[in-house]
Amino acid sequence: MESPESHSPDVVDIFGVMGPDGVTGVKTRGEELWTLQFTLAAWKYPDQTLQEKALKVSKKVQDEIIGITQERFHPYDVVHIKGRITENGAQLVELVGPYSPAHDLNEYARKLQEPVIFKDSTFGSLKLNQRYGWYEANIDWMGHSINLTIPAKNTEPGKEALAAAHSLWKAQAEWQQRMTNYILEELLELKNTAWLGEDEKELAGEDFANALELETISLDAEGGFEFWYNDGNLFWGHSIFVVGNLQDGPTRADLAG
Repeated sequence: MESPESHSPDVVDIFGVMGPDGVTGVKTRGEELWTLQFTLAAWKYPDQTLQEKALKVSKKVQDEIIGITQERFHPYDVVHIKGRITENGAQLVELVGPYSPAHDLNEYARKLQEPVIFKDSTFGSLKLNQRYGWYEANIDWMGHSINLTIPAKNTEPGKEALAAAHSLWKAQAEWQQRMTNYILEELLELKNTAWLGEDEKELAGEDFANALELETISLDAEGGFEFWYNDGNLFWGHSIFVVGNLQDGPTRADLAG
């Protein structure tokens, strides 16, 4: 059913491709309503040329509308909406429904879902994760398989991030030791003073280090990095992460989760 405001003169019909995140909802502290939001990866007006650029769409709604909309509309769906175009995107008036006749949008949606692979001399095939905007691969680090993520820039991994990843891999043993030493400096005392289980004895540094298991190295656009570890139940299942960069080395270690 159309809302009365859908006939307002400044409301336009828009056809588009749902982005890889699909429909999400956020709520600002102090507000009663949620913001339903999604991005159209490409869109068009009726009988107009396809615009291959993102259009952010949002609307204030009741909580239950978020789940209902997520069940009906999914990533890469071609949809018909009514909305008001603003400087920051589009204010949603009505999500009319799926729209199959738009052949150019259907083709764009198909292409969005095709695997995008970047070949690298060190890491082999890096695959673009469209949802998170990074390239990823399972890579050997010190004899163990870990996950590597590098932010995408246009259709390739960011140059600074990729160069930093290469530097890390060329000196794996050195960085492995630097990360471990830093975690011991920052978190061993915390473990032994606040995170000992019942009848658990204080841990020596070697036992603490042996419990750590590196799982992911994530680069950022400027070449900074985060090393993420399985804590081996040192902190009862919380992940350990270390932030740093090539110039300064590790600069922060903390718990997450």
